[in-house]
Amino acid sequence: MDAVGMPLDDWCPPADTPEDARRIQAFERDGPTRAALAIVEEEERCDPANGFRYLGIWNGYEEEGGSAILLGLQQADGPGNSTFRLQAQGVPSLSRKANLIKVLTGLSLQWQPPFIAVDPDGYGMRHKVFADRPGAGWLLYLPGRITRAQVPEAAELLPVLNEDGQQRGTIIVSVAGDAFDDENPDHIQAANAIEIRLADQDLLPRYSAL
Repeated sequence: MDAVGMPLDDWCPPADTPEDARRIQAFERDGPTRAALAIVEEEERCDPANGFRYLGIWNGYEEEGGSAILLGLQQADGPGNSTFRLQAQGVPSLSRKANLIKVLTGLSLQWQPPFIAVDPDGYGMRHKVFADRPGAGWLLYLPGRITRAQVPEAAELLPVLNEDGQQRGTIIVSVAGDAFDDENPDHIQAANAIEIRLADQDLLPRYSAL
């Protein structure tokens, strides 16, 4: 997040009031602060997770300029599922495609996720094609190499390379320009066409298979 002007050492853990939250720093440069870990441990003691943990941090701004990161982790004997969700309202740095591509690239190389989707909430709730699969929205990261022949509807296909120059995944950009508008029929149509094309080739995963 530092790369897009939102350093994590400015963020706060949850608390009873916004004022209380702003008094506590969630991260230092080398990881979570002791105060933030103490909050998590106390929440776990008062309300045991029973196989699922859900954590959140907040950038300290309410309404315009506000942003939150929510992390969910399912604990299991075998492979478990985790979710990472970044929500923002009126954050200029996150309305620029170049910055979002930096975030997606960093997340994908760090976590190796099965997908990362970037879209306005309205698109995912009202406009995406498949309820049981992620939407293409504005940006969609998928592992592996995806070519123009596979998805001719995409405005751009951006390879994600690791430090050795090997391609780890592809960022699919649905519309040209710098912003996706979930009230623009042309933008919705473009994202829908990408979803259908990917699903037809079994490239768009089902949530149940993750």
